[in-house]
Amino acid sequence: KEADAHTSFVPVGPVGMPADLSSYIPADNPMTKAKVELGRQLYFDPRLSGNGTIACASCHHPDMGWTDNAAFSTGIHGHITGVGAPTVMNRILGETQFWDGRAASLEAQAEGPVAAPGEMGFTWEAAEELCREIEGYELQFQAVFGTSATKQNITQAMATFERTVFAGGSPYDHYERATPF
Repeated sequence: KEADAHTSFVPVGPVGMPADLSSYIPADNPMTKAKVELGRQLYFDPRLSGNGTIACASCHHPDMGWTDNAAFSTGIHGHITGVGAPTVMNRILGETQFWDGRAASLEAQAEGPVAAPGEMGFTWEAAEELCREIEGYELQFQAVFGTSATKQNITQAMATFERTVFAGGSPYDHYERATPF
């Protein structure tokens, strides 16, 4: 149902995660299925890089544990960055982002790589324009945010998607759940 796609929800994590994740969702960026889907599309879209070859998922690849398994990640034009890409699994629980904690939220973290010259090598002005020119994105931004793409709502959509990437439900998690206290 289309209306259901725009209803706020709280994701349910696997065994081993807190039962109630509502306190990990910022009040100014509630989750909806439509926003998660828009964020997923943006996350995997290499058009958000300066030469159309690097997506967020290039360095945070689902088949590699949402990382690239490299000591130093490779960005646009083969640029070797100074760090390896951390996993995005369970970032809903993170209080700070990046290896050094310099971003206070997933939204703030999403601002960096798109405009970083050695990572995705784009500009936010170009990213906004691109999303406005692609009819499917424009329709989704209007439906989800009531406005065209902006740096703020692009990062909000990507952060919302990242909040749905979970790891858990390991045999140990199930054992802990079954162990009486």
